Amino acid sequence: MPKCLECGFEASRLQWTHFKYKCTGRFSNGREYKKVYPSALLVDKELAKNTAITKNNLIKKYGVEDGNSRWNSYVAKQAASNTFEYKLEKHGMTREQFDEYNESRSCTLQNMITRHGEAKGIIYWEEYTEKQRYTNSLSYFIQQYGELGELKWNQYCKDRGKSSNIEFVQEKYNLSKEQAELKLADRYKNRYTSKSEKQFVENLERILGKLVYTNKTKQYCIWSHELSAPLFYDVTDYEKKKIIEYNGDYWHCNPNKYSSDFIIKQSGVSALEVWQRDAIKLNEAKERGFSVLVIWESDYVNDRQAVEDQIIKWWNK
Repeated sequence: MPKCLECGFEASRLQWTHFKYKCTGRFSNGREYKKVYPSALLVDKELAKNTAITKNNLIKKYGVEDGNSRWNSYVAKQAASNTFEYKLEKHGMTREQFDEYNESRSCTLQNMITRHGEAKGIIYWEEYTEKQRYTNSLSYFIQQYGELGELKWNQYCKDRGKSSNIEFVQEKYNLSKEQAELKLADRYKNRYTSKSEKQFVENLERILGKLVYTNKTKQYCIWSHELSAPLFYDVTDYEKKKIIEYNGDYWHCNPNKYSSDFIIKQSGVSALEVWQRDAIKLNEAKERGFSVLVIWESDYVNDRQAVEDQIIKWWNK
């Protein structure tokens, strides 16, 4: 059974009443206790497993029809409570706080090390990744569902293929179109930033102050329904509703330097295709209420001061 590391009391579940009325008086609830003893158990593992809100547990308790109904209601409520709109209305979170909150909750190696220390964090991370691999396997589905395992596994694989479809996400989590787009967008992180853009952002922070969404933190992402892909924006202020796109002359095919039939060697994509995609990208942001300023690499390099003056005037407008 879990043992209170503060006073030594043992029980199958350590509740807030123990900490507030029976413990040393140092804590009012389990949350405060866990801040001091992050690796401590609050609930017996077997009890937690049997009382957890899962589809199987609800069906065991209430029957197939009522259990499924309660599970669908629970899933819909959880999905809604995890959206930015809900956190803004309920807790007054800014977009920056919402993203930080999501980052802190995600299962990453760094978060596990932060929570449990380096030695245990690495062990827990390896256990987590191994479990994720196994729960996606045919063997796991056969173990869980017996003869129906292969059928359910095939359906699971099909659903994974649809997981980037807006309508599928809306229906599965009972979300609005905008909420579904945000859910898809939050799955991705941009993996490439040019040296020129990195320097641009460094210089920009010297004149504008710390920026929330950049390559140094996490670029703001919008899910494009038209492209069925995530779109990353170089510099974003969600509160101001302003975006700055720093376009490299080569990769974005500066029309002052390249014709529409120019082909980027590395990708085989034409300048015209690049321009069309960039136009969609800018339009996606504008449709969501953002003002967008595009800065070309050569303009910035040739007259940095003039461009920075333009940015300051536009940023503070």
